[in-house]
Amino acid sequence: MIRFLIYALLNILWLIICYLLNPVVVLFSNNLGEYPKRLSWFVTHDNWADGDMEHNKRHPGNSWLAMYWRRVTWLYRNTGYGFRYNVLGYNLPSKINLTIKGNEKITSSSPAIEGYCFCYDKSKPLYSRGFMIYVVKTYKIPFAPRLGIRIYMGWKFMGFKEGRKMLAWHFNPFRKIG
Repeated sequence: MIRFLIYALLNILWLIICYLLNPVVVLFSNNLGEYPKRLSWFVTHDNWADGDMEHNKRHPGNSWLAMYWRRVTWLYRNTGYGFRYNVLGYNLPSKINLTIKGNEKITSSSPAIEGYCFCYDKSKPLYSRGFMIYVVKTYKIPFAPRLGIRIYMGWKFMGFKEGRKMLAWHFNPFRKIG
């Protein structure tokens, strides 16, 4: 828990830096959507500068301005992604070491499954133990899409596969669910 609190503070500082520098960082991407390695803390390790297919559909175009806008919005959508994965990430050894409470199958994706899931890595001492709190609760407002509360804190353990897990710090009381 102490580890998470320290990492959360570092994450906030890094997010501030990223929010200020994202429009400049994008200028260092090439036509193929690649960034220099020294900028890896700013960018996603698992997507190009232009983002995923859905992001490209939301922000089409091949002009310089359209590409710049698409890449800036992608960095803002995933601010500090590389830092949260590479520096603040957690190595999950295996599911065997996890204590899991709640529903392992909850999701805010379609079809949404409400509930909570709390888990922690019991192989580490309490002060450096990785954990995850994930909550999805839907509600309905007349004449509005299905909304919900989504909380994701700790490290992204969902899926419970071993490997590197990114630090999660997400609270959205108005998330479109399913």
